Amino acid sequence: MKVQLSSISDLFTADTLAEELNLSRSMVYYLRDTGKLKSYQISKTKYVFRKDDVIDYLQKEKGYEVV
Repeated sequence: MKVQLSSISDLFTADTLAEELNLSRSMVYYLRDTGKLKSYQISKTKYVFRKDDVIDYLQKEKGYEVV
């Protein structure tokens, strides 16, 4: 399977990442909480996800080809 991530941003919020990957926001948080998807806390309640970490997750955990 191929996944195409937007080339506009190198950082994603849980909402934007969920939309890009067609997942629920709670699934993005689950992946973060289980350590499968690396995130960075930028405030008490806000996390961001780096594009490179998302690509790494998709390739290693899911076996996707990212274009």
